[in-house]
Amino acid sequence: MREVVQMNNILITGVSGNVGSAVLKYLKGEEACVHISVRNISKYQDVDSDLKVRELDFEKTSTYVKALENIDKVFIVRPQQITDVEGVLEPFVN
Repeated sequence: MREVVQMNNILITGVSGNVGSAVLKYLKGEEACVHISVRNISKYQDVDSDLKVRELDFEKTSTYVKALENIDKVFIVRPQQITDVEGVLEPFVN
């Protein structure tokens, strides 16, 4: 018997890539409220009606608060263009 993962609101970054899309696929089969993040919400057109889309740009700290509102857990995939991982992602994680 498969153990049910107890989760509430989960934000997934990098859903357009291999890892993020696999995590999304897995979590959609669990009892979780899945939110996905995109850098530019106005350009995002491939919206699955079961998903909640949030704007999050790691290089724009002004997007952090709204993106993380009522989120319990975050799965982070580092965007390829970010080479200063500590400098860019640390403010988000903290």
